Amino acid sequence: MQKTKPKSGRWMIIVSLIIAALLAICFFVGNYFYNFAIKAKGRNRENVGGPDFSERLPGNEGGSFLTSDFFETQGIQDAYISASQDGTELYSRVAENSASDAWVIVVHGYRSDGGGMSGYAGRFYKLGFSVLAPDLRGNGRSGGGYYGMGWDDRLDIIDWIDYLNESYDDPEIVLFGISMGGAAVMMTSGEKLPENVKAIIEDSGYSSIYAQFKSEIKTMYDLPAFPLLNMAGAVTQLRAGYNFMNEGDAVGQVAKSVTPILFIHGREDTLVPFSMLEEVYSAAACEREKLEVEGAGHGESAVVAPEIYWNTVQAFLSRHLDYNIAAQDAA
Repeated sequence: MQKTKPKSGRWMIIVSLIIAALLAICFFVGNYFYNFAIKAKGRNRENVGGPDFSERLPGNEGGSFLTSDFFETQGIQDAYISASQDGTELYSRVAENSASDAWVIVVHGYRSDGGGMSGYAGRFYKLGFSVLAPDLRGNGRSGGGYYGMGWDDRLDIIDWIDYLNESYDDPEIVLFGISMGGAAVMMTSGEKLPENVKAIIEDSGYSSIYAQFKSEIKTMYDLPAFPLLNMAGAVTQLRAGYNFMNEGDAVGQVAKSVTPILFIHGREDTLVPFSMLEEVYSAAACEREKLEVEGAGHGESAVVAPEIYWNTVQAFLSRHLDYNIAAQDAA
């Protein structure tokens, strides 16, 4: 007489298959999101030194903003370092200025590179600053197979700070970032920084990686954060080593900052919601200022209101640097 399998055994097999199928689906969805948003794109590296960020702003397609060809006309040096966190080779453009010992590290946005900060770099150079414009990991000439979204980049920025301190005598250092670069310098602010990092300026940075992704998938695709971002966060942990579900929080980082921060945001920004400005500004425990620019969308503040933008930047830096910016600007 043939024995039949107990019903409980069959149910266990069925349940196990269902769980395995769900896990496979979760990994597929999370991996798809990772490949779409976090994995470094080869095409990004083929466009090294392409149109700078300021040329791509609405109303400024001709590249008239500031000195958009700065890196092409200014003699620059190439700098390479190995990231202390994992040995990834990192690249930066360096423009030395004999006018002062002040340096600014200008940090680019998502899927761009240091060359995309040419307009901002040119303006700071005119103010007497030397400029270091890094390609963040996964971008431009830097190595790395993924985007740090500001989080892993914060440690790389500290490596560049160390590079300046080792290469030059007594530099005064300012961090400046736009969009993802703004988030990166905010995330850097919460780490223990050398005392000669005197000020930080962030323009259009997001409050956290998770909050930014949540906003984008809702606005662009009308999708809920759960469970998509949970799956993607787990895959990002496996493939990139960080989980944006509980890491990459600019709010938490500025709350630990002892370095003065200027927060800038366009009131019409729909990519990185304007409401994020108040989140990071309110959380900051350091000396802080904010500039809200009417009529400016994402990253457009310097184009929409250039006079108030740069007057605010200069006044802020004058209060926190020994270097006399006003004297250089008047020269």
